[in-house]
Amino acid sequence: MLTQHRKLNRWLQLGGHVDGESDVLVSSVREAQEESGIDEIEVLLASPIDIDIHEIPARKDEPAHCHYDLRFLLMAKHENIQISEESIDLRWLPFSEIGDFIDELSMLRLHAKSQAWLSQYYPI
Repeated sequence: MLTQHRKLNRWLQLGGHVDGESDVLVSSVREAQEESGIDEIEVLLASPIDIDIHEIPARKDEPAHCHYDLRFLLMAKHENIQISEESIDLRWLPFSEIGDFIDELSMLRLHAKSQAWLSQYYPI
């Protein structure tokens, strides 16, 4: 599932900030639930499948800083989804269509790693 991020108007993985949670995986599942409206989300891989570090430019209320995306592999059933206020749209996409929505190298890397891992355990 990808989200069309409202502020960035780009298709990205679900995610958010840790918000004081000491367990990053627990926080990741919570964020995925909040942003998709899906209650039952299964953790497929308890360690990050990818880590992306990118610079966030300075804004009027924040200096420039690095942002760390710890990306986990989660699975959910195709339930009715609820688009949160942080998103313009949410979409379930087959791996073959990911390139139609994203061209950012870090996102393409994430999806290649996800596809490779999943193909070992699930027929894609």
